[in-house]
Amino acid sequence: MRRDLCAAYSKLYLELGLPDIAHTWWLTEDKLIAASPPNPIAQSDHVRGLADILIDSGRLERARDALENELARTELYAQRADLRAVLQYRLGIALRGSSAMGSSEDERGKGLLVASMREPALGPIDRMHAAMALTHTALERDRDPAAAQTYLTEARALFDSIYPEAERARWGPDNRPPRHWGLLEAYAARIEREQGGTERRDADLARLEASFDDFLTQWRSTPMRPGGVGFLYADYRRAVLGELVHELIRQHGETGRREALERVIAAQTCGTIGRKLALAPATVADVRAKLLPQQGGALVFLPVGDELHVFALDRESLVYELVPDRSKLVKLLNERPTLTLPSDRSTAAATKARDRLAKSGKTLADKLLPPEVRARVAQWRTLLVVGGELVGGVPFETLSLDGKRLLGLDVAIEYLPSIPLGMALAARAPAPKAWGQSLAFVGAPSTSARSQAVWRSAEPFPLDDAKLRELCEPFGKLASTRVGEHATREAFLALELGDTAILHVLRHGIHDPKRERPAGLLLAETKDGLGELWSTDLDRGPKVVPPIVILSACGAARDSERLGEDALNVSGRRTFRLPTNRPPSGWSSSKVPR
Repeated sequence: MRRDLCAAYSKLYLELGLPDIAHTWWLTEDKLIAASPPNPIAQSDHVRGLADILIDSGRLERARDALENELARTELYAQRADLRAVLQYRLGIALRGSSAMGSSEDERGKGLLVASMREPALGPIDRMHAAMALTHTALERDRDPAAAQTYLTEARALFDSIYPEAERARWGPDNRPPRHWGLLEAYAARIEREQGGTERRDADLARLEASFDDFLTQWRSTPMRPGGVGFLYADYRRAVLGELVHELIRQHGETGRREALERVIAAQTCGTIGRKLALAPATVADVRAKLLPQQGGALVFLPVGDELHVFALDRESLVYELVPDRSKLVKLLNERPTLTLPSDRSTAAATKARDRLAKSGKTLADKLLPPEVRARVAQWRTLLVVGGELVGGVPFETLSLDGKRLLGLDVAIEYLPSIPLGMALAARAPAPKAWGQSLAFVGAPSTSARSQAVWRSAEPFPLDDAKLRELCEPFGKLASTRVGEHATREAFLALELGDTAILHVLRHGIHDPKRERPAGLLLAETKDGLGELWSTDLDRGPKVVPPIVILSACGAARDSERLGEDALNVSGRRTFRLPTNRPPSGWSSSKVPR
């Protein structure tokens, strides 16, 4: 029973787009299987679960090895064609994604998927998935729209067998079509576009609009998770949105650019915080009037497959460019050097390190920002980056437009999780005021062997009066402190911060990977508990957060990946955010003002 529960949790979190938590539950199940009598069927299902997690998180080589090792147990799979087919389908996915194009392993992966598409031991949904995977790789990997059309025809036939016409006729607001429908439409539109067809353009656009609207409706009606998963996390949603962007621009030109960006903004309202705050889609005119600075602009990124859509918006113009071969951009990101101080601290060595970083920053900027986009950025003094986490968290400060100076030296750069949330924050920014208290300090909580046995990070760090004064004096005389045994969970949650300018928290960080919001603080131990304060607890207090929050803690930035989510409020540094239980009196930032 416990093993079945762990397997169910693992599958649930994977479907929610949380592979890290799914893997944690898989590991718990793994321990239970190891302690139980051998069960070949359970072991096969267990490996299938691991393969799904690894494939979803892009660890294709590990998925391939796990599946190959399991399929080597021929005594089982010679008798169970259904189990073998399930694993071979996943092996085909892993091989096609991890092998060099045209290699023997690549061809083997393609062969496995073709066999899976026609394997009677597989259910029709798995067979349809195999046909869709072949369609996807024919487009993204082989650049062969004719082959993609062949596989798409097979996928559509299987779709029709699963969802007959009589059932499709009942689809509506209360009975939405499955996600496969939208992805099939996106594939059809892309094949038409790449083959240069024009006769179906109006129908393609109408179907893409309808399928994307269905996605928005479905996502807005699903339960919200404590940690949140962004609408744009799922590849299939980005695929439909990306093809819609292509079609709008292809048919409507300059007007289509504006319409396309507004569709991206509409998708950004579907994040957890966007839905909690009931954020509405914004027009380009709204963004220009309410968010963009006078001498600056915004870059909005949308990766889809091996393409990257880039919008550059300022008060005078809207530029759209498409970056092909995103895999090359990812390679550049992974290989970029970091800026490190030379061991001898000499001027010559520092200059050499800086020049090396500027040179690599120029290479990355040339690939990430097409010429017309770079020309706009070169005129800005303020840059808002939206969707940067979708392209690997590019450090724009280290880019260089000329190969000599780093962009961060000349342009004020800020990262926004979404345009709608940025507009909400801009509208609710508190007016300047004289604060009744400059600083609230909570730190150096007392711990003991009891808490250290549970949390390895719980070693005490003393803070005497002299060190406390040193920390607080720069902020002025008006300060309240909770230190040592007084830095308890209860005291922290009871803080009244409505008239406080700065909150500084100096404490241990803790992390529970099974939580959807895994970050926590370890405060002072009491007889009633160890002082654990999780990020979910902070939804209940403090109710008003000062405009500046300083978190001095190990692991404050550690969290699980939530691609496309607005505000990603799962880590300690992202926990202090707009309160969601009532309109906020202020907004906080995890950054110390420069």
